[in-house]
Amino acid sequence: MTARIIVLLFWVSIVTMPAQTIDSLISAGLTHSYSLKELSLKRRANELRAKQLDYLPAPSLALEFSQVPVTSPNIFTQALSQSVSFSQMLPLGGKLSAMQKAENSALVVIGHEERMERVTISSSIQMQVLKIAFLRSKGHLLLELADFYKASRGAASVTYASGRLNSTDVYMAEALLAESEQQLFNNEKEISTEEKNLQNLTQTDGGWNKPLLEFIPDISNYIPDTSTSGAVDRNPDLHAMSAMIDMKKAEAAANRRELIPDLMLQAMVMRMPKGMIVTTAMPGEMLTGSYSPEYMFSIMASVTLPFMPWASGKIEYRTEELLAESERVAESRKKMSQNMQSSFNTYYTQYKQGMEFLQIYKTRVLPAMEKAVTNATQLYGSGSVTFMQYVEYKKMLSMERMNYLMKIMECKMAIVNLMMSVGNEEIIRSLYE
Repeated sequence: MTARIIVLLFWVSIVTMPAQTIDSLISAGLTHSYSLKELSLKRRANELRAKQLDYLPAPSLALEFSQVPVTSPNIFTQALSQSVSFSQMLPLGGKLSAMQKAENSALVVIGHEERMERVTISSSIQMQVLKIAFLRSKGHLLLELADFYKASRGAASVTYASGRLNSTDVYMAEALLAESEQQLFNNEKEISTEEKNLQNLTQTDGGWNKPLLEFIPDISNYIPDTSTSGAVDRNPDLHAMSAMIDMKKAEAAANRRELIPDLMLQAMVMRMPKGMIVTTAMPGEMLTGSYSPEYMFSIMASVTLPFMPWASGKIEYRTEELLAESERVAESRKKMSQNMQSSFNTYYTQYKQGMEFLQIYKTRVLPAMEKAVTNATQLYGSGSVTFMQYVEYKKMLSMERMNYLMKIMECKMAIVNLMMSVGNEEIIRSLYE
């Protein structure tokens, strides 16, 4: 009864699950990815920051009422002078364009990060699909084995009743059936867990209801340069590191331009409500006893002196800091490239060894095991082998088929990892459908 319930749950989980393709799952994962949305907003922020550099610093407007008597505090009639000034700072030496170049370099970095994130999300979903497909195929084998144990238990009970089998074999058949039912139940639990993980990646209710396909494509059709040491040079993470080096150098170049003076222009209009100020040098005939407002204007230009010894050190050390950062990133890129190449070699070895393993299993191991089970079935019918020997042969065949499925999954995962290592966004649909 337990086995039938498990079988029912197994098929209900497949039939009721929304149909999905590998493309639709990956598309959903990319659409709902929080990390991609974060990078998109980061790109937008950088673009807006770059646009800010199209504008000059804000000008200044000043209004001054000078020397207003405390005893007669009327700023409009009693002030010695009233002035309005306007000033504007003008960065020289291409500072703004240099800073804009640095910001644009940051956009290149983000672009490579976005591409790598897409590859990572796609690979994660593909590997999750492979896990589920393997567990579904494993479930079919476990179900077949449970049916065999159930039939064997019935046959053992009949044979025991006729006196041709001892009770130990009946108990062993019952134990093996209970074990297979538990394995089938545990497998369904694993499928449920992996389905939830897939739904978490794609942010959808769909899953994967197809078994693991035996076909494995030739990886050379997708990664032709597997034998070269630079197979991972196309990885977006490495491109992002290279762009980051360029960005740090651009920032250093922009910072170095801070040693160039900036120009400040200022214009002022002054009104003197009581006329010109009387001085001892003024001719007496100008002193008429009456006065009228006087107007004057002035223009001033000033420059900053950032290259002075007591000020330039801050700029120079900041430039050296940025250049040191670019060298650090360059060394990190070399280390990352080395680690990626090692991982690539490991995945490629797994793929090659897996293919050799599958070839041996397909042409020699599984055919030999199937013949052994067929022969054991005939020998059991003639009484040449015991009941438990016959059951053991069948169990061994089922285990070898599971090993074969496991190796297929590992080979396909190695291919997905290889594609991720070289930054290939192409989906090899023949791995799944």
